[in-house]
Order: sequence, then structure tokens, then C-alpha cells
Amino acid sequence: MAVEAETRRLSFARSGLYIAAGKPEACDMADEKTSQEWSPAAIKDELERQARSGKPVSAQVFFNDDVAGAALPETVSRVIEQAEKSVGKPGTVTLGKVRPSANSASVSGDPDAIGAMLESAEVKTVLPNVVDDILPKPVKRELR
Repeated sequence: MAVEAETRRLSFARSGLYIAAGKPEACDMADEKTSQEWSPAAIKDELERQARSGKPVSAQVFFNDDVAGAALPETVSRVIEQAEKSVGKPGTVTLGKVRPSANSASVSGDPDAIGAMLESAEVKTVLPNVVDDILPKPVKRELR
């Protein structure tokens, strides 16, 4: 059975697709370094920059895998309340759509309170909904 799984893994690797069927630790992303662009400090700075520009500040909050989907709405509300209390701005964050399948929720409001949600042990990350263009920019090429 192990030889069969290894053979499947190698055939996928040769085809350009890689599925670690036999080695789940190969897919563990915890060992990868997080880009400085998405560090908690950079995320807080981006939320504050959006607030200064006059755009509404909204973000997607992703929760750890151990937060059950059924308990997600209560967890999100509790985390929002704790974050608002920690920055001294109660009632400044509005909860949007809760997505149990993605273990996430949309929030909008005060950038300090949204940034404070990163401090919760149950929160994996917070990503701003408005992000600069992430697609590659075309470069001027000489046509033949």
C-alpha cells in the first residue's frame, strides 16, 4: 500500500501536480515563513491606511481549524467584543457574512478594533478586503 501511494505521488510530481498522498507532513504550511507583507503589523498598517483614505475598512477574519463551524458565529461575536474592549472602542465593528465552510467571517468598522482581532488565539489571520492589484502587471514587449 505504501509503495502504491509513493508511486501515485511520483506520477503526480512528474505531471506537474503534487499531492502528498503518503506524506501529510509535506503539506504542512506551518513551517513556511510568512511574507512580511502579510505580517500582523503590516495588516494593521494597511487597515489604518485605508481608513485615512476615506474608504470603508473591511476585512475577512480567518479562524483556526480547531474552531468548529457550528460554533463560528458565537466565536466571531466574542472575538469582536474582546477586540473592541481591548482598544476601548465598543460597538465599532460590524459583523458581516459568516462562512463556516471557510472558517471565516467578514467584518467592517474601526481599523484598530479589526487589527486587535489578530491578538485572539482563535484567529489565524485578518486580511483586508481591499487589496492592491495582486495580478502581474504587463510589461512592454516588442511585437514580432
